[in-house]
Amino acid sequence: MEIKAELRQIKGKKVKQLRRQGLVPASISRYKKDTILISVDQKIANKLKRIRQIEKHTIEVGKEKYTVLISSIYVDPLNNQIMHINFTEVTPQSHVIIEVPIRVKGVSPAVKNNIGVMLRNLSSVRLVFNSENVVPFLEIDVSGLENVGDRILLTQDLLPEGVKPANFKELGQTIVTIRPPQKAVKVETTEEGEEGEEPTESAEGSEASSDTSESTNIES
Repeated sequence: MEIKAELRQIKGKKVKQLRRQGLVPASISRYKKDTILISVDQKIANKLKRIRQIEKHTIEVGKEKYTVLISSIYVDPLNNQIMHINFTEVTPQSHVIIEVPIRVKGVSPAVKNNIGVMLRNLSSVRLVFNSENVVPFLEIDVSGLENVGDRILLTQDLLPEGVKPANFKELGQTIVTIRPPQKAVKVETTEEGEEGEEPTESAEGSEASSDTSESTNIES
């Protein structure tokens, strides 16, 4: 995607002025170079929100063009408005942090033979890539999980060559594990109890929900 942007001098809390004008403050991080402060049109920013993070873009700022990846998009949790976008220039030396989903392939014998159920503990992970080794997802094979207690941990061996976790504390975390199947409990009630039984919680009260956003921190 080609993006036209303008250089900006406004930063900090004053960027509210840009948002009132239909612009979104953004920045381009560059390897061992100064960060470029820019602003992009709100309509373009909304399109970027729906594009996969691994896709490269070209940003035109005046007479200069930069090939970039989106490193983060900050959204206001109250109105779902994009508040700031961080881009990273793509070079052989540059690095970008991307959160990628974890996909499961294969069939666990423990699940197939009704020995246990498979629980997902980690559905995505933030990884550090350079411009040459970005992958859209991380894949694990569960065909070796045969017994209750078997699990797959996030280890460096699961990551592509040259890729590392953004947070090394995530290494060793459980991605999937096999647990014993839950036993159904039969509850006996009297005929009178069945006829007079009413729900203890209304449907309205049990379906409360809240909207979430990617982040509430704003960077200039």
